Amino acid sequence: MAERTDRDMTSLYASIGEQLVHYSANVADALLVRRDAVTLPANVQYVWPHPSHRYLYVASSDRVRGELGQKHSLTTFRIADDGALTQIGTPVALPYRPIHITVDRAGEWLAAAFNSAGAKRGPGTVLLYRIVQDGGALLEAVTSDTVDAGMYPHQARFSPGGEHLIVCVRGNNATAQHGEDPGSLKSFNIDNGRASLASEVQYEPGLGPRHLDIDPTKPWIYVSMERGNKLCVHRLDESGTVAPGILFTRSTLADEANDRRARQLASAIHVHPAGSHVYVANRADGVVRDDGEEIFER
Repeated sequence: MAERTDRDMTSLYASIGEQLVHYSANVADALLVRRDAVTLPANVQYVWPHPSHRYLYVASSDRVRGELGQKHSLTTFRIADDGALTQIGTPVALPYRPIHITVDRAGEWLAAAFNSAGAKRGPGTVLLYRIVQDGGALLEAVTSDTVDAGMYPHQARFSPGGEHLIVCVRGNNATAQHGEDPGSLKSFNIDNGRASLASEVQYEPGLGPRHLDIDPTKPWIYVSMERGNKLCVHRLDESGTVAPGILFTRSTLADEANDRRARQLASAIHVHPAGSHVYVANRADGVVRDDGEEIFER
């Protein structure tokens, strides 16, 4: 879900399959009104606004479990004063299913993260697209899809100055077929759209990051651990490099001893614009019956 706010209204955008639906919200009256919707070439994967809030970029893909899919793309929309969306040009084709997209604070680069770069259990990658026409268009990828973003990268975010791209590498739990793929944070130097690995923070076994957000007032980044159900805080130095030590850790589970939590997994994380609160979503992919049996619904 993406949000756009001005003096008189708040616009919310929520995806339902191939549709991106525009709502108007009146926060004071707790009123939500559906306005219109746009249709993407395939299921919406992620949405990110241009810093000017005049354009919205939408990643979509037809990939489903067990199939790679054939339609992966980035579509640019113009945002009207009332929040309505109008598509600009034709979508930019992507090589794989995009799992996350983000834009730097200057509005010059869009980064797309892919959890798989073709191989079934190979590393993922990140691609950088130059933003032109003041936000109204994207050029073809500058980076090569041979950039190794680690095993199952789940999100990429630019450092505040745009010098680095920080990638959450979730990794995978160990199975009967293979050992654990460790979780990490990879930091890439960004030089005119070219990415080169600058540093990497390795996590202990059982921890794998899904998303991060950056404190607007302090040199800190907050990382949600999908694998391990933790919130971890790192220091971010002036150059945008992530310090390896963890400053603070907190469980995302109210009751870690409860064995009926049905695979709860930490996911999206957002820092309040004032830096006063950190919000972490916790999700579950199963239900627990009254008799205690867990039913997974993957």
